[in-house]
Amino acid sequence: MQRTLTRRVVTAVAISVGTVALVACVLVGAGANSSAASPQPTARGEYSLDFVRVLQLVADLRARPPAQPLVCLLGGSSARECTISNDSWSDRVSSLRGYRVKCVNLGSKHRMFTQDRRIVGYLPQGTDIVYVGVNVGRFCNGPYDPAVILPEPSKAVAGAAKGGAQASSADAARASTKVLPDWRKRQIAQQWMVKRWPNFRARWRWNLRALERVCRRSLARGQHPVIIDLPRNMKIIGHLLDRPMGMYHRGCRDLAKKLGIPYVQFQSSTGLTNRDFSDLWHTIESGQIKWERALAATTARLVKRYGIGPAPTPSPSPSAEPSPADSPAPSEDQF
Repeated sequence: MQRTLTRRVVTAVAISVGTVALVACVLVGAGANSSAASPQPTARGEYSLDFVRVLQLVADLRARPPAQPLVCLLGGSSARECTISNDSWSDRVSSLRGYRVKCVNLGSKHRMFTQDRRIVGYLPQGTDIVYVGVNVGRFCNGPYDPAVILPEPSKAVAGAAKGGAQASSADAARASTKVLPDWRKRQIAQQWMVKRWPNFRARWRWNLRALERVCRRSLARGQHPVIIDLPRNMKIIGHLLDRPMGMYHRGCRDLAKKLGIPYVQFQSSTGLTNRDFSDLWHTIESGQIKWERALAATTARLVKRYGIGPAPTPSPSPSAEPSPADSPAPSEDQF
């Protein structure tokens, strides 16, 4: 009798716990579905904080497009960390051209070409040159095309837009401050063909087509897309990655020729050494100085090549209105 009663009590408790768990699952599922239906991902949800920073930069540029020529760099973390700062890059190019040119680094870690394509669609009207950074890692990404939705402009930029003042954008946050020992760098290079080569071989053509869509989207918006090789530590890599690098180099050259756009490679002329890298792909301060110098010289030549002139002198009339903000962001189905 006692055992029967005990079994009944245990069974009742189990049923109650199961019921509570089931209800909790339903509620969580409902919450997840509601979140998925929302058009605005959260900063700590679908988007990394690094990508959120980039989206904020783009939203601020749209809210208050710069009066001077605008040059942007897209890519992953290697792109993010290849310049000293937006101001430094801009100052170098402006000094070479003799008038102000605004340069903005929009790189962020683990970026896909599909995300680059959507960012290109959000850049303000009048954007002049768009660098699309490439390296072997970017051709390993799987076929995925996530939504990219901009946040509201920051308060400082929104206020500047109303008052007619030019707001500045924050620079990228640096992450690769820890320099790996040489033995670890060599180990990563040796393991690449084992761990990542299968993904590259299976996906690089898909990513090349995705890169083509980025460039075509940029051309359609009146921009000048430029494919650019990002930094790589050749002193460590040597000939270990000759096969994947040769494949995507040929693909990028053919694509650039097909679209009539530049494919920029100045790796060998930068003077980069192993000491300029934290690993295989990310430059530290000394490397950023060398790479930014070469990037600025290339940018200045392209600005001249495309006939991109200085911003017009503003009207001295006190009644002149500030330039309007860019048109509303396009909906996702326009991409």
